[in-house]
Amino acid sequence: MAMKRVIEKIVLLALLVGVGGLIYTAWQWREGSRSDGCQVCRRHLHAGSQVVALHQGRKEAFCCPTCTVTLGRQAGEAVTVVELTDFETGTGITPDKAYVVQGSDINLCLQHPMLTDSQKQPASMQFDRCSPSVLAFSSQEAAEAFRREHGGRLLPFSALPLN
Repeated sequence: MAMKRVIEKIVLLALLVGVGGLIYTAWQWREGSRSDGCQVCRRHLHAGSQVVALHQGRKEAFCCPTCTVTLGRQAGEAVTVVELTDFETGTGITPDKAYVVQGSDINLCLQHPMLTDSQKQPASMQFDRCSPSVLAFSSQEAAEAFRREHGGRLLPFSALPLN
């Protein structure tokens, strides 16, 4: 009788471990298949520069406007920006009302430790697909104030070539 209870407990424990393993595996698979990163560079989607665009009939998220431009140029396909993120407020803005500052000293995609060469000297970067930076603003005045402080070129979003 006591041996039967021990066997029942072992079987129950094995079942629980098996079910837990299946749940964990399914969760890992789901997490691995999620697309929380940029569709071009796979970097984090930044709160201050995220873009939503239509590409091949699907809405896709990008870390910055530069990645949407990169995709349009590399794929040679139409990329239609649906929404930009206002750098100051983090709110969504439509492309027709957006102004951008291109090439400022702020690039949210490059906020990582500086690379060094074998002598521990700063290594120069030759290319990064998120450069030059492009930050969007909902007003021309806000974009101009940012440009005065951080450099770059101010233009309406519509002047930014997408392909």
